[in-house]
Amino acid sequence: MRFPNRIFGIKFAGQLAIIFLVVSSLGCTDSVLKKINPSSSPDAKVIHPVPEGNITFVTTGSSFSPIITVTGNPEIQWKFGDGSTSDSTSPNVNFGSEGTRANTLVVTPWSAVTKINIGYDGSDGGVTPGPNTIENLKNQNVIAVTGLENVAPYLQVWASSYNPVTELDFSNFTALHTIECLYCTSLETIRLHNVPSLTRLCSSIVTSLILIYQKLLLWLIFVEHLN
Repeated sequence: MRFPNRIFGIKFAGQLAIIFLVVSSLGCTDSVLKKINPSSSPDAKVIHPVPEGNITFVTTGSSFSPIITVTGNPEIQWKFGDGSTSDSTSPNVNFGSEGTRANTLVVTPWSAVTKINIGYDGSDGGVTPGPNTIENLKNQNVIAVTGLENVAPYLQVWASSYNPVTELDFSNFTALHTIECLYCTSLETIRLHNVPSLTRLCSSIVTSLILIYQKLLLWLIFVEHLN
């Protein structure tokens, strides 16, 4: 489904949200999104955070099987919550039991990373089938991700469908064109400041909010005509 208008930002609070819009919106869409901070002025100084040395995925499941896509032949270093390691783009670690664990990733150079996938089922057909298919991958029980700023200028695709992650910050992800967050029902905030390449954001919560917004827009038009 395509919505040609622009969204300037989205902030979720459970099933509620504040949406900064120009005209219309998106669900799984090919729109262009830009995040703005309503409390800042155009002349406000932007302070970029100092990147962490790694990307950390905090998980609660009994296993972890992420998929990353890289170009060239970079050095890949995974260190998992049980102390095991891997240099694979698609590692598979079995912890034996559920529990909260921090799993870290370092890629040298970071510029090699183009996709990160911690969950995708392709149920909406929005990006599959095709030459840029995102691999189907079950929910990896990721509740938090830090250090993504390491790949901000390079990452093109992010997929975290069904994961209970609560916050994602894609500020200054200048190459990012696709975000898949279908059924991320715990997601409260997506930061989208300076994402000029973004063409697709897929989230079931956003789809529901579109319907609410469209009904509100019709009501406002009706009231305007009454006045």
